[in-house]
Amino acid sequence: MCGFAGFCDAKSRFYTNGKETVKKMGDKILHRGPDSRGEYSDEFFSVGFCRLKIIDLSGGDQPMLSSDGRYLICFNGEIYNYKSLKTDLELKYGIKFRTSSDTEVLLYACMVYGKNVLNHLRGMYSFIFYDRQEKNVFAARDPFGIKPFYYGIFDNCLIFGSEIKAFFPHPAFKKEFNSEILPLYLQFQYVPTEETAFKGVKRLMPGSFLTYDGKNLNTAKFFDLPLKKNGNFKAYSFFGSQVTWQKENTNAKSVSKSLFTVINDSVNAHLESDVPVGSFLSGGIDSGLITAIAKPRNAYTIGFCDIAFDERSQAEETAEYIGTKLTSVEISAPDFFEALPKVQYHSDEPYANLSAVPLYLIAKRASSDVKVVISGEGADELFGGYEWYIDGAFGKLYKKLPGRVRRFAFNHSSVFGSRVKTFTERNLPKTEETFIGQAKIMTPSMAYLILSKNYKLLRSNTAITEKYYSKVSKSSELQKKMFLDQNLWLPFDILNKADKMTMASSLELRVPYLDLKVLAVSSTVCDRLLVRNRTTKYILRKTAEKVLPYNITSRAKKGFPVPFRNWIKQEEYAGILRNAFEGETACTFFEKKELISLLNDHIVGKSNNARLLYTVYAFIIWYDVFFKTPEPKSVIIETGKEMSNDIKTENEEVINVAVKNTEPEKEGTQNAENEIFTHTPGL
Repeated sequence: MCGFAGFCDAKSRFYTNGKETVKKMGDKILHRGPDSRGEYSDEFFSVGFCRLKIIDLSGGDQPMLSSDGRYLICFNGEIYNYKSLKTDLELKYGIKFRTSSDTEVLLYACMVYGKNVLNHLRGMYSFIFYDRQEKNVFAARDPFGIKPFYYGIFDNCLIFGSEIKAFFPHPAFKKEFNSEILPLYLQFQYVPTEETAFKGVKRLMPGSFLTYDGKNLNTAKFFDLPLKKNGNFKAYSFFGSQVTWQKENTNAKSVSKSLFTVINDSVNAHLESDVPVGSFLSGGIDSGLITAIAKPRNAYTIGFCDIAFDERSQAEETAEYIGTKLTSVEISAPDFFEALPKVQYHSDEPYANLSAVPLYLIAKRASSDVKVVISGEGADELFGGYEWYIDGAFGKLYKKLPGRVRRFAFNHSSVFGSRVKTFTERNLPKTEETFIGQAKIMTPSMAYLILSKNYKLLRSNTAITEKYYSKVSKSSELQKKMFLDQNLWLPFDILNKADKMTMASSLELRVPYLDLKVLAVSSTVCDRLLVRNRTTKYILRKTAEKVLPYNITSRAKKGFPVPFRNWIKQEEYAGILRNAFEGETACTFFEKKELISLLNDHIVGKSNNARLLYTVYAFIIWYDVFFKTPEPKSVIIETGKEMSNDIKTENEEVINVAVKNTEPEKEGTQNAENEIFTHTPGL
């Protein structure tokens, strides 16, 4: 697990200070990999790399060159089938490997297969592959979007990196807020677009690749999530490019057997590591099932003093049954509010998922013991785990009413309370009208109401969701919701949070449910085996019964809930929000009177505005961190280490090689003039 940042400069304007620039860019993301560093620079391409050593601790440093010196790769993530790929490359192509790392396997796989390498990979990844002879690059991001990749053209220079903050030191980059995303952020709680919160910076979308030759930049999809159509699924023949139609499976016993086989296989693949692997464990079955299979020595959970939000006892029961040592981190209101600026900084963009804070804090604790954890992200999206997916008996009867009647009921439901309003909203004539994913914070009209006059150019959530709904227009309501969550909520919210909050503490998080083989089975499960009556993840619960008792597999979903709504009714924390809402940033972007009114209504119990208030408050913190706070003088590694921005110590071993046009004798040398390649083995 690592981070990289760099640029492609076709006119060689920034080459003179290329190595120095990418080193400064790397300083911004040093938390992603403090174990070793490397830089490479030539007249077209410059890149800096920081490494968290997990596989092949003595080799595998990056940037990595091919033996002939022509190709270079920087890679963030893990390739779980690298050993079988390595065997194929050795037997079929006679390749001689110098290391036991998955990075080197990916390097040669890119050389042999070209873009088709993406049909051979099982793992989580973002990488950039450089042809030094042809002066072009090829970059890609994994099918689910587990690992990030950002890019943008600034002053005719392509800048790229694992995090946006790495762009800041580049002389061509101009840091500007992209205000067009603000209305969408208020509706979704995250930025749900290819465009980011910084002008000119884009994210490479999940399952996509990028090519650039100094003139033309192109992106394309190489993977789309399976679609359900007329009882069949459009499913990929993974590790190949064939598309097939598969019948949905309605036999619970058969599905459960297949599912346990692929989940067990995936967990074991995700345990591949030369360092200890731990687990995040909540009280539910998602993390419980994979922890029961993995049986790690250490597991970690979160707790709160408020018993209604605390699930430590359930996690303890699961850990005791499995035989795993459980460490819990109790979070107080002061802990939560103190961590918020760091959470927003590491998120890169404004982000209002409350669970990011507990994840950040638990990752900080876990990183003192382990470098890798497995976690249950993706299970809800693949197996129907959310309350929004439930269509109860009364709901089915209610939906038989004419659409105009249900719409009238929704328009007048607020007088009967939030529960009635939520019910009528969920049962409007079309899912497309109201469902935008698990995090609907506010309606477009509410966003319009609280935004200041300069930012009322509203982008509606339907502009984002309609392109996904159009692909599943003939599918069931459940499949529509799941498909939307798989394409929006999962990559933009859940996986973004998982990567950024763990890497902030130099911790690698692996997600065994988000595996192509697991997806191949889950995509054929019929609706009634996903959600049965009011039971979510029905088939996953049946599968988990193979390793866990019923009292654990039958638990309702909690996740890491946060008692924010209770905290901000206390004067101390209500005062914090009130001060923020009366500050300069809030008055620039929002109507102060509306924000204060929403806060007051929440305090007196007139309405529950907690998530709405937090979404605004999180944005204010984010904006102040990135646009009002001076650049920090040091890079803080969240495990407790502090390093100067000019990271040089007398113990560093730095290799600067002026290269002749000969084949390099060992990794780390070059075969072209005017190129610099450095490795810093330790910090």
